[in-house]
Amino acid sequence: MDFDRAELKSVIACTEEECTQNDPNVVATHPGVVAFHAIWNSREPSQTHLNALHLASCIKMLDGFAAEAS
Repeated sequence: MDFDRAELKSVIACTEEECTQNDPNVVATHPGVVAFHAIWNSREPSQTHLNALHLASCIKMLDGFAAEAS
């Protein structure tokens, strides 16, 4: 699977100060799977972030990657 890691990272960037890290990675054993590793200071801000509208563009991008992988 070929994807632009920098572009994907910019789409999912955590701007909240409670998020200390958020990285996309292709799962080595499953090339069609992208896993996100996020570190948050607490659960509540992470849930708010997951419900944010800006993730819609990320999900659309990932759907395209999934279609290419199948």
